[in-house]
Amino acid sequence: MENSGLITNSTSQVSLERLSKYTGGKNTLVAQGGGQRGIFTAGVLDSFILSNFDPFDEFYGTSAGALNLCAFLCQQHGLGRAFLCELTTQPEFFHLFSYIRKKQYLGLEWALDKICDFPYKLDLDMGRRVLGGRQAFAAVTHEDSLHDHYLPMLKEDWYKVMLATCAIPRLYPNSVKIGQDNFVDGGVSAAIPVQQAWRRGARFITVIRTEGVDIELETSVTEPEVKTESEWLREPIDSIQGQMRQKLDQWKSDWNEFFQQQISRSKEQKHSNKHLELINGGRWLFGADDIYRLSHLLGISSIQASPIC
Repeated sequence: MENSGLITNSTSQVSLERLSKYTGGKNTLVAQGGGQRGIFTAGVLDSFILSNFDPFDEFYGTSAGALNLCAFLCQQHGLGRAFLCELTTQPEFFHLFSYIRKKQYLGLEWALDKICDFPYKLDLDMGRRVLGGRQAFAAVTHEDSLHDHYLPMLKEDWYKVMLATCAIPRLYPNSVKIGQDNFVDGGVSAAIPVQQAWRRGARFITVIRTEGVDIELETSVTEPEVKTESEWLREPIDSIQGQMRQKLDQWKSDWNEFFQQQISRSKEQKHSNKHLELINGGRWLFGADDIYRLSHLLGISSIQASPIC
């Protein structure tokens, strides 16, 4: 904590004396990636919009963090939340069962097309006016070197830049070509692009994180729990996590039903098609890639997932 500070709803660890030494540099906002955990970032940035709070000189975001920053710069309250709660939860964006059976990948194009159309209508022109002479960057990862790169977010190639910063390897089928280079998800190399902000002269850096940090809280006398206004964030986050758990359970149930049907069918076919038994190591109903993809996503071993009959 020597050159940084942390403020949460339960603790504050900031050295005002040390902080005063850094307030003369550029003031930069950094938004971490994190998929649907970006709902927290969306809530923070919505509160910034309502408070007309924007003292920043530069902006850096990765994946969902970059998308949330776009909504913030376009001054569209609730748009980041809508993207995560209404679009990324749709089967057109991602459906585990379809991904396993049909190799349907992450529907980034579908989601970006939706967010640019009615009723969401991301106002990029407004974002460019709000940004003015300032700069905003999305972190991406070079496919070959795996080094982090930073691309301007609200230029004419906005669509490709957003695809690149969100193109999670294996969930999204290809890298994204911009200019002469190919890029994938910025989270591979810079989930929290603080170093680039520092390299470009930022000395007062505000980071919105989507995961916890390991800190030792100062011991204090236990007081009766009092609900604060900031706790309004917990309810929607818990609700989203609950919905995702239910969907995952349903996907597992669907898979198990499909799996048992295929095993029964394979047993029937085995008697009349003895020559198929050794194809692909006994996995002739499925490609090996499907088996290992399923085992990785559901957290089971490849032995448990192998339909060897």
